[in-house]
Amino acid sequence: MTAAVLTGVLTAAFVASGVRSTVDHAEAWQGNRTGEYLSTARASLAAAGRTPLLDQALPLLVTAGMAPPAHSLHGLLAALPDRPPFAAWTTELQLLDGAGRLVPAVLVPAVPVLPGPDPLCGHPMLPGAPATLPLGAALPGWVWTVQLDYIANQDGVLEVAAEGGGAVVRAPVTAGFGRVFVRLEGPVPAVRVASGTDGFGACLTFGAVGEVAVR
Repeated sequence: MTAAVLTGVLTAAFVASGVRSTVDHAEAWQGNRTGEYLSTARASLAAAGRTPLLDQALPLLVTAGMAPPAHSLHGLLAALPDRPPFAAWTTELQLLDGAGRLVPAVLVPAVPVLPGPDPLCGHPMLPGAPATLPLGAALPGWVWTVQLDYIANQDGVLEVAAEGGGAVVRAPVTAGFGRVFVRLEGPVPAVRVASGTDGFGACLTFGAVGEVAVR
């Protein structure tokens, strides 16, 4: 074997070794990262109480290589026995942060709900008379979160959906002043809110539609 050929072989072996080492390190780091994230998330969820959680996408560094639905909070952790319920509504926005800790979150509005016709009640929603809440602009298909501030005459259920179609989310609320967040998927030209309880009515005093982010 000539010196030139030997040099080429050694160079190729060195490069291949370096690539393999880099890949092994990345895979080991990802495994450690995923394990640490899931351990923290498991502990955070166990201590979280019973307020429902909205689903969320998990960090790519945690879910790389996992097939859907494992890329989402519900898909990956729904089997945990000690956790809050997952739902399409909540009274308190919370998210797992990049380290797996459950932390307070906020709604980042994309559009507001336009003011209602009643200066005191906003958009009245009466039994048998749903309220249609116009938005500042129609929203395209996406995963949206709706904030609704209300004054309710009794405990009851709000049935919330995108105007014109889409799944109906049944969100339980309590009498008096309150706030609820509802997850809608797809285009949202307006928000339709109906009573899901006999004799239940509410004033919808404020609203917005947007995405949820860590506070």
